[in-house]
Amino acid sequence: MGESTKTARMTRWPITVCPVADCLEERDIAERRPTRLLSLEQPVPSCTKKEFWTAGLIEVPSFACNPWDFYEPFLKLSSGTRLVLCNDRTAVREIRDFNESPYRAIRHKNFVNIYETYLFKGEACAIVEYVGLSLEDLLQKSICFSEPEVAYIISQ
Repeated sequence: MGESTKTARMTRWPITVCPVADCLEERDIAERRPTRLLSLEQPVPSCTKKEFWTAGLIEVPSFACNPWDFYEPFLKLSSGTRLVLCNDRTAVREIRDFNESPYRAIRHKNFVNIYETYLFKGEACAIVEYVGLSLEDLLQKSICFSEPEVAYIISQ
């Protein structure tokens, strides 16, 4: 290569692969040592952005009032899950108690939606999408899954 450390030109060298253009650090060529994975003769890998999946991050509305003004108790399941009806009786949702607020929700087909949160008399609760049976419900019933069933669940 013939360059000395005094006259070595500065080059951009990736330290991580990330979507930000400034993720490269300036280093002298003499500082770099060739490795089996990346040598000086190979082109510098580009810093490309790859999006694996998208989810809409939204703010969940939070109210300082009684949730029972807007929802009415409907059913309490054996697992302890409490279902509520909207005032217009068009949707069944689940109400969960939480210890902190505010919440953020990620809208994605694989996540349960959080619709609203309430903070009333020092108690926080959230109105969430009711998705029917959960894995926790099944495990409480001591149901054993076969290997193909476990593989299918994980793939979802």
